[in-house]
Amino acid sequence: MPIGDETVRVHVTTVPGGQPRSYLLLILEYANENGIVDSLTVNWAGRLLGFEISNMQARRNIEAKYFDQFLQDWMAGRIVSEVDLRLRAEACGWPLAQGAAYLAGVVSFRDPRAEVRELQELARRLNGEGAPRKSGVKWTVLEGELAALFTLGSAEKGTAGDIVGHAWSILQPLLQERRASLCLGREAASQGEVHASFRDAKRAAEIRSICRLESDIVRYADLGFICCCIVCRAPGNWKNTSVCIYSLCLNRTGSSKAR
Repeated sequence: MPIGDETVRVHVTTVPGGQPRSYLLLILEYANENGIVDSLTVNWAGRLLGFEISNMQARRNIEAKYFDQFLQDWMAGRIVSEVDLRLRAEACGWPLAQGAAYLAGVVSFRDPRAEVRELQELARRLNGEGAPRKSGVKWTVLEGELAALFTLGSAEKGTAGDIVGHAWSILQPLLQERRASLCLGREAASQGEVHASFRDAKRAAEIRSICRLESDIVRYADLGFICCCIVCRAPGNWKNTSVCIYSLCLNRTGSSKAR
């Protein structure tokens, strides 16, 4: 391989260690050919590098699990104190911005529900292996659903529509042949309202499933009177309420076509 005015021989060896990904160690040979001592040194360096990579991946997995648990607790409303919320966020390397707004979302699948392990793998891929806490959206699996938390209010990341649209464009290819909708709650003006936004997103997902809505993005605020039926339904009377909501959806669809 030419490097500048010199031709350098490159030796490639696989880094041992049984990592999920394969890593290669490149050895550049300049003036002298590699001897037996050099080969032994390379083998030792490869094992040492494999050990360091395993440690790095283990540390990343622990950090990801801790952050995932924090995100689940926050969205589920299990963190009551604002001080605890701030301290846990800082411990995860994600200091919460003052004055930021938030928006919760739930992915509602039109096909049969995906397995929890599949959703967890999908959330991991969406968050990426880099620094997901620097992104405007964080993904997790909460109450058996693939959930997202969007951070709003930063001019650099764009408007809420831009952030949601970008997240949807990343999610779609990962879904492959599965069809789904991203259901959004109402915007949370403070950190303490994130749980309410998540509940709204869950209700929006329920309505999308009952009414068989085909929109890619379903917003709770756009559902109008149908949301009132969900909120005000009597305990044990879900079936009748479902029929009522479905009829309303059909009437709205028919009215739209008539226009």
